[in-house]
Amino acid sequence: MKKVFLTLFLLVFTIYYSQVSEFAKIDKIVGEKYRAIEKKYKKKFPEERQQEIAAVNKFRKESYKKAIDFIQKDDINIDFNSIPRDFTKEAEYETGMSGFRNLFSENFDASELEGGKGTIKCVVKFLINENGKVSNIIAEGSDFDFNQEALITFYKISEKGKWKPAEKDGVPVKSVFQMPLTMNFE
Repeated sequence: MKKVFLTLFLLVFTIYYSQVSEFAKIDKIVGEKYRAIEKKYKKKFPEERQQEIAAVNKFRKESYKKAIDFIQKDDINIDFNSIPRDFTKEAEYETGMSGFRNLFSENFDASELEGGKGTIKCVVKFLINENGKVSNIIAEGSDFDFNQEALITFYKISEKGKWKPAEKDGVPVKSVFQMPLTMNFE
C-alpha cells in the first residue's frame, strides 16, 4: 500500500512540475533565439531583424498557449459563482497579499504587450481548495495578450509560494480568489 501511495505521489509531483517547467523550457528556447538574432544582425538589416523577432514572438505566444491548454485540460469546469463566500477567514498567500502582488509584478513581462494604448484590464480568478492548492486559473478581459501574460505569470509563480485556504469557523474551505489587473499605456 505504501508503494502505491509513493508511486501516486511521484506521478502527481512529476506531472505538476513538468507542466510548470514547460514555461521555463519555452523561455530558454526564446532567449536562445533572441541571442542568435542579436549576434546575427548586430544592429544591421533592421527589417530582416524585426521579421525574425516577430517570428520568435509568434513562436513564444503559440508555445505558451499550448502549454496553458495542456495544463488546463485537467481542470474541472466550475462556476466560480457557485462557490460559497461565507467564510470567516479569507485565503491568504504565505507572504501576504502585498508579497503576492510584488511576486506577480516582478514576474510579469510587459514587454510582450507591444503597441498597447490606453488602459487595459483583466481579472484573474482561481480556486484555492481546502489544502491550499490552486487550480482553475482564468483571466477575463478584453485584451487576449494581456490575459495570456497574466496566466503565464500565475503559472510561473505557482511553485514559488503557497496559499493558506479560507476558513469557515476554523475549518478549511475552498474559495475563489480574484485579482484585478490594470495596465496604462501612454
